[in-house]
Amino acid sequence: MTKLLLIGAVLFLHFLVFLSLGTLLMKFLKKEKFSVSFAVLLGYFCYFSIFELLCLPMVFLQTSLTFFSYVMTALLGAAVIAACVVGMRTWIGQLKTIPGMLKDHSVMFLVLAAVVAFQCFFVAVYYDGSADAAYYVGVASTSAYTDTLGTYNPYTGNILKSFNVRYVFSCYPLHNAFVAAVTGVPPIVQAKTIMAVVNAVIANLLYYQIGCRLFPKRSRKYADLLVLFLFVINIYCNSIYLPASFLFLRLYEGKSVLANIIFPMILYCSIRLYQDERDKLVWVYLFLCSLTAVTFSGSSFLTVFGCSAVMLPVILLRRRFKLLLSWTVSILPIICWAALYLLAKLQIIPLSIR
Repeated sequence: MTKLLLIGAVLFLHFLVFLSLGTLLMKFLKKEKFSVSFAVLLGYFCYFSIFELLCLPMVFLQTSLTFFSYVMTALLGAAVIAACVVGMRTWIGQLKTIPGMLKDHSVMFLVLAAVVAFQCFFVAVYYDGSADAAYYVGVASTSAYTDTLGTYNPYTGNILKSFNVRYVFSCYPLHNAFVAAVTGVPPIVQAKTIMAVVNAVIANLLYYQIGCRLFPKRSRKYADLLVLFLFVINIYCNSIYLPASFLFLRLYEGKSVLANIIFPMILYCSIRLYQDERDKLVWVYLFLCSLTAVTFSGSSFLTVFGCSAVMLPVILLRRRFKLLLSWTVSILPIICWAALYLLAKLQIIPLSIR
């Protein structure tokens, strides 16, 4: 029971941080109509963007996990306090809309809650003994127990002579070590259970937001039905090469986040751009999406093709050529990642560990 309470508390902390960061961003942007679900979604992208920007330099500086945890915790604590100060009235106002929201969703809300709960339970209890699973658990464990930032081989436990260029620029596995160090939850539980549940909730929130955009003048039950439709499709797709397998079986992995969160977010942004090419917030969200993609996986370069496939047709067909600059800036994190990767491969950037 104590372990379950600890897991529940850590899950709550994740979503509190997401809500706080999302609230601050929406207050800063001002033009976005506030909703708790969208604030949590934006906060997810804000959090991992901040984590990447703060963690990556400390990895190369080879600071301790403890030092990084102090800095990150102080920053997040300040964000939560600031969000409470500037967003408390907004949060209370959202509570007053709950009766109307439940009436709009009707019984579909219960069905949707049951489906998401099923997904969360499944990804939490599913066991995967693959090499990828060992990597995420190994990085979190060796970093947490040696007070370092990814300087040990996750498979052998031996100290590395140099960073692996394939993994070093994506700091998501170190997030699990950070949370384990701060909360005391075992790294394997954080890596395999808690983050899988977090990603499952975020993925479904994103699918719901896509539904709201596709059916803007309809009842929210239409968005609920889209989420259920995607659930039914995914549950019958059991090939390891399809997003469904990542969604149900390997949701703790960075590649799974790309398939089930990053690319759907690109789709969400493209729908908004198609509906209104003057919507400047699209490019802010797409930039955060690109930076988050870098955080999660070295396969983030694929998002350039995704962004191009859905954004460029709208820009060209609407003849809004000025938006090409916005498109370039939105994928700038991927361009920077590619440049760093190339420099590291050419050994211009040293990756040796002292």
